[in-house]
Amino acid sequence: MNYKTISILFLAILGLTLIQCKNKSISETIIDTIKFHPNDPFINSIVPSQKFDIDSKQDNVIEGINGTVIVCN
Repeated sequence: MNYKTISILFLAILGLTLIQCKNKSISETIIDTIKFHPNDPFINSIVPSQKFDIDSKQDNVIEGINGTVIVCN
């Protein structure tokens, strides 16, 4: 193969790769995740998701609305 053929092949693969990429943030990906399955036996006990912002440079204590406590050291 010559240089021109390799260059065209490389650009085609690069172009296809970039077309397939989606610019979704992590929070959008989490929102799109299916949380409830129609046959889930625990459907009545699942509470709404909660989001917390923490500072990773210090110790954190997170308390959820139903009393769940998470300690991050």
